[in-house]
Amino acid sequence: MLNIGGGYETQEEIDGTMLHQAFTFWADYQGPLQSGFHVSGRYHGKTGYNGREFNSEYIHLVTYIQPHGSLWLELFGIFGDQIDYDNTRQGEILHLEPEIEFKLGRHLSMGVDHTWERLNVLGGIRLYTANVTELHLVYQFNKRIFLRTITQFTYYRRDEGLYTDQVDPEERHLFNQVLFSYKINPKTVLFLGYSDNHYGYRTVSTEDYYHYKRIHTMQTDRTVFVKLGYAWVL
Repeated sequence: MLNIGGGYETQEEIDGTMLHQAFTFWADYQGPLQSGFHVSGRYHGKTGYNGREFNSEYIHLVTYIQPHGSLWLELFGIFGDQIDYDNTRQGEILHLEPEIEFKLGRHLSMGVDHTWERLNVLGGIRLYTANVTELHLVYQFNKRIFLRTITQFTYYRRDEGLYTDQVDPEERHLFNQVLFSYKINPKTVLFLGYSDNHYGYRTVSTEDYYHYKRIHTMQTDRTVFVKLGYAWVL
């Protein structure tokens, strides 16, 4: 099945200030193996921000497939114009987000996804690069009980000379969480969990980068939590 379409969008403040205007297009496809894609975008677009007008042309893409009953693959992407809101200037973004879901038997499932994003400004100079990787495991004991673990690693690289505010040129963050859930009855759920955070950063200028081989992360906090939820019918 294939659907395509397009249109024109415009949005203004009450005083007539332009917020957004663009021609748009989209297309959806669904095929065998639960596969499909969605593509949409803007062209001849403009966006108003902080008293200025910026180009707003981009393409969104989502594609997915389930080649096997236990395997799911998906890719999300964005490419095109993007405003550097912190510094009020035109930028160009590339965002990619692949994801894999895999069932390891009847009870255990695993998912891995990674987000990579870069923003260029001033005709192609890299403002930042962001990487976020997440791994989650879920063990479903039965319809009422499951155990889930999440590990997420974040890494930012910035050109601090291109920012009007002071920023760290490198930053790392590690997050871990374990959650146990028990549905006592259809209205009552018990959660038990643990989480911690690790953080590291570099404050020296970009010129001194090669004097530093790695950033050491340190644990900043840990939390143990209990939550009991009950739904009243009014």
